Amino acid sequence: MASEDVVGKSTGESAVNTIVNLAEEAKLAREGVKAPGHAILSICKSLVAGGVAGGVTVSVSDSIGKDQELLLLHWNG
Repeated sequence: MASEDVVGKSTGESAVNTIVNLAEEAKLAREGVKAPGHAILSICKSLVAGGVAGGVTVSVSDSIGKDQELLLLHWNG
C-alpha cells in the first residue's frame, strides 16, 4: 500500500497516491482501536475501596489489640 514504490508516474501523482494510501491505512488502523471506556474509573473505584477497607481493618484490629492488652493487665495485675 503506502510502502509500495510508484513507478512510471510523475512526482506529483506519486506524492498524492502516497498520501491517499497513508490516509486509508490510518483510517483502517483507527477502526480497530476502541476507547477504554469506564475501565479507568472502575480501577480507581477498586483502589479507593481497597484503601478504605484496609484502613478500617487496621483501625479495628488495632483497637481490639489494645483492649486485649488492657484486659490481660487488669486480670493479671
